[in-house]
Amino acid sequence: MSIKLAPKEGFAEVPDDVIDKIKEIRMNRAKQIAASINELKLEKTRMLTPATVGGTRQDSYRMNQIDAEIKGLQTTFMTLKQTGGGSVLDGAKRGGFSGIMMRLRRLPFDKFYLKSRVSQHSGQQDWIFGLTREIEWTIEGMHRGRTGARVSGVKYALGKYYIAILAQAVGTHNPTFHLMPESDPTTLQRHMHHHVDMGLSGNQGRTNPLDWAAANCYGSFGPAIKGTFINADIPELFRMLYLFTQAMNPDSPLLEIAQLPHIREVAP
Repeated sequence: MSIKLAPKEGFAEVPDDVIDKIKEIRMNRAKQIAASINELKLEKTRMLTPATVGGTRQDSYRMNQIDAEIKGLQTTFMTLKQTGGGSVLDGAKRGGFSGIMMRLRRLPFDKFYLKSRVSQHSGQQDWIFGLTREIEWTIEGMHRGRTGARVSGVKYALGKYYIAILAQAVGTHNPTFHLMPESDPTTLQRHMHHHVDMGLSGNQGRTNPLDWAAANCYGSFGPAIKGTFINADIPELFRMLYLFTQAMNPDSPLLEIAQLPHIREVAP
């Protein structure tokens, strides 16, 4: 499925507070990576002391592993340091941070905005929201449709989606995001591959959808989404999550189409 990077409706709205938050996220991640590089270099120095030189094959393997990890982290670190120069509008020409923001504005979203809150469960939270443009699916093969009956060649309108990313989770191995239909943001049946189970102990008693822990059927998206969280590439993260909403698997183990109340059949 193709994604229009320069939608005919125009560029997405990105306010200043979102730009500032993305800069902060990137700088914080760069500091984390710099600290990790220093720790790896210290480990390597300890392994090269006279008492340990000429060690086991395991030591040699770890040395090579450290070199590879440092090289990978340094590449990400240099990318994250591109935070200056150029206006957001001219970013595609000038590169740097403004080029990163242009990538965000070219995505098929109407707007982005920042929501900061203090959760009684998780403390300070800063969520970057993106409101997508209209999303449609066409499923050619046989599948269970809106009524549960077997159908084929049906086009479905999902409407617009709020995609929300937790800033505090970026740079960690715990990707935290929400995919919520604009027509019903509090529904538990959000998407064929993304829903909320209120039977889980961690969700019981929580009334704000941003506090809910969602379940995901990632398929092949898992490594890409998790890796993009770690690398703190916000435009790529929104792009990946948008593509995730576009995924069409009528045999999803999470939800069937009939369980999604906000989906409509439309004429092909």
